[in-house]
Amino acid sequence: MTRKRRTSLGLAALSIALLAMPLVAGPTAASDLTEEAAALAERTALKYEGSESYRVEFSQESYWSLADSLVVSSGVLLADPPSRVSVEYEDGGRIVSRGDSIWVYVPQTNQFFSSPVDSSDVTLDLAALLRRYRPSSDAPFADAPAGARTIQLRPSGGLAEPVRLLVTVNEAGGTVTAITAYSTSGDRTTYELLDTRFNVPVPDGAFNARRPPGAELVRGQLPGAP
Repeated sequence: MTRKRRTSLGLAALSIALLAMPLVAGPTAASDLTEEAAALAERTALKYEGSESYRVEFSQESYWSLADSLVVSSGVLLADPPSRVSVEYEDGGRIVSRGDSIWVYVPQTNQFFSSPVDSSDVTLDLAALLRRYRPSSDAPFADAPAGARTIQLRPSGGLAEPVRLLVTVNEAGGTVTAITAYSTSGDRTTYELLDTRFNVPVPDGAFNARRPPGAELVRGQLPGAP
């Protein structure tokens, strides 16, 4: 397996779309566990929706099955729920959404993508992501570190990818600490949410998307689109 640093092209594509783990078994009926997982997802979504803004520092590791390689990166997500989100990667890559439009800059190819979107399809905001997925009916919980719970989620509302999410929630703070997204191709991406702060100041222009000088403008599509 090869290991690479950064590359926003693949990271942005999977972020926008946004290994099997042992599942927790127990005496509780599956339906009761599903309801418990749904309640946890709801409480977590409400925490983010109840914030005027939030900022998340994260690390990201993507496994690409075709190339059998790992790509790692890190960045900062700034959200003004429900529709304004900015993601800045350490390598200069950027994703900006204002609900009805999304912009992506990929420094490796020096391309600036601009496309209209349906706001319901944008799941960069954590609450929006949780509301577009439902706990798996057969195994709603997966193994989790001490002091946390991991919900196994499947897409709903017409979403096709990712086909499965594992979302880990800190029980004490009620915040998301990790997300692993799985695709039908065997690719997966894990986000470790290292530091989350709520009701942070939002700088002027934080959700403005400007094409860098010399970057190719690509209208009507996003990275990874056919």
